Amino acid sequence: MQGFLGATIRKARTDLGLSQGAVGRALGFSSEFISLLEADKRAPSIATLNQIAAYLSFSLSHIVPKFSLCLRLPYHPCNKFQ
Repeated sequence: MQGFLGATIRKARTDLGLSQGAVGRALGFSSEFISLLEADKRAPSIATLNQIAAYLSFSLSHIVPKFSLCLRLPYHPCNKFQ
């Protein structure tokens, strides 16, 4: 079963009429990597999510809404390892 993150990436990509290969080439990833992300078989880094969100024209807070507060606040408890 596909999870929220993979489904969100896939929907954004298909809404733009892009293939996994096109997204991968544009961002410097393989189409296989994009496929694994969409199938929730790989956990992307925040930097990778930022790249994908920027390319597919939506915000990272849309992809991961419950973490958006943590990403904005430098001293939030969930940022304790920074």
